[in-house]
Amino acid sequence: MIDIETTEAFLKVFEYLTEKFGIVVDTTNTDILPYLQSLGDKIVAYEKSIAIMWIILGGFIAVLSLIIFFIGCAKDWDGFHWVVLIIGLIIGIWIIIHNMYTYIGCVTFEEKIILDYIDKVMPTIQSSTY
Repeated sequence: MIDIETTEAFLKVFEYLTEKFGIVVDTTNTDILPYLQSLGDKIVAYEKSIAIMWIILGGFIAVLSLIIFFIGCAKDWDGFHWVVLIIGLIIGIWIIIHNMYTYIGCVTFEEKIILDYIDKVMPTIQSSTY
């Protein structure tokens, strides 16, 4: 059974997230399951979209570092192109791998993404004046 503190904390999180995602909740209706499903879908879609954006950016960084490397080889730069290649590939590949993890989580385990999002916004909720 859920105690009063847990219920109040859940309601604060729910109010904050519905306000943030622009969902109108009919408080006279006792069945909030459709609202929770809609909110969960929006959170997962948001996280998936952000992960895709970062994957594309990581790929762009990796490809750009390769282009600079080949230009540097053709123009015989003094080792600068090697530094750009190594740093660019490390950063680009790290961004891709990190966000692939988030994307796979969105596709396979949506509940974890929702709980992670709530953990991420909880400090904001606690510091706001509800």
